[in-house]
Amino acid sequence: MLRFIIISLTLFVFLQSGDAAPSEAQVSFELDGRIINGTAASFNATKHQVSIRRRRTDGYFFGTGHLCGGSLISSEVVLSAAHCFVDYDINNGTFRPHEDFIVVMGNLDRYERNNYTLVFDIAKIVYNVSIFNLTSYESDIALVFLNGSVPANYTRAQTITMNTRQVPHDTVCQVTGWGQTELGYLSDILMTVDVPIINETVCANEMSFHPSLIRDGMFCAGYRQGERDACGGDSGGPLVCNNRLTGIVSWGIDCAQPGLPGVYTNVSYWSNWIEEHTGIRGAGGTASISHISGLLTVSTLIFLTLL
Repeated sequence: MLRFIIISLTLFVFLQSGDAAPSEAQVSFELDGRIINGTAASFNATKHQVSIRRRRTDGYFFGTGHLCGGSLISSEVVLSAAHCFVDYDINNGTFRPHEDFIVVMGNLDRYERNNYTLVFDIAKIVYNVSIFNLTSYESDIALVFLNGSVPANYTRAQTITMNTRQVPHDTVCQVTGWGQTELGYLSDILMTVDVPIINETVCANEMSFHPSLIRDGMFCAGYRQGERDACGGDSGGPLVCNNRLTGIVSWGIDCAQPGLPGVYTNVSYWSNWIEEHTGIRGAGGTASISHISGLLTVSTLIFLTLL
C-alpha cells in the first residue's frame, strides 16, 4: 500500500554512487513495507489516529479499504499526506476525486465496527500543489475536511496539538499505523514504534541519501542501523514527539534499512499554510467557519452503512 515506497535498484545504486539525481523516467516505485519491530499501540495515546480508505474497497468488506493514516487536528479536519490521494492508475501525479475516499476512526482494530466506530465522507481535500511530484515527494501534505464534525461528547477520538517549532535532533518520537507487518500483510491492529529525529543536515549528509533528495519541509527519523521503521500502509500517519504532531509519514527507500531512515513531512514547516486554510495553529480545535464555509451543514456521521 502507500508510504514508504520502495524505490528500485536503479535509484539505490544512484544513492550509493552519488551521481546526479535520476530523472522521473529512471525511477520506478513498488508499494510495499511494514512497521518493523513495533508493538501494539495504546488506545489512549492514539485517539488522534484515523484510517483513510478507498470507499469502494471498504464497501466490500469493512477494513479492507485502508490506504493511509491521518491525524485529527480539529473536529472537522484531518492532516495527512498528499501522495495518499494520487491516482496511481494514471501515475502522473493527478489526484483521485475526494468522493473516492472515506475516513474511519474510533477503533484500534481496523476491521472492528461497533457503536463507537465513526465513518465520515470527505467534503474536500486541500493540497499545496495541483499535481503531485512523484519524483521528489515535495509538498507531501493534505488537509482532509470531513463532511461533518466529531461530536463534542465522543470520547474515542481526540484532536492533537501540532508542533510549530523544530524538534531537536535525537528526540525520540512515536510513529503509528496499520502498515504491513514482518509477515507481509497489513496489520489488523494499530502498531507503534519509537524512532529518533534526524535533522535535515545530518540526514542529507551523513546517511545514504543523496543530499538533493531531502528537500525543504522534510526531515528524517530512524536509526543508523535500521531495524525499526514505518512503512507501507502507514503513509499520512502521525509522528508524535512529546505529545505533539511533528511529522507526517511520507516516503523512504525500502524499510528499516541501515543508513536509510524514514522521511517525514515537517509539520512545523507547514504550520502557516495549515493555519491559512483552517484557522488552526498549534493546539487542535474547531476550524474557523470562514475556512469551511464550503462544507455541507448536515453531518454525515455514518455508522457503517457501507456494506
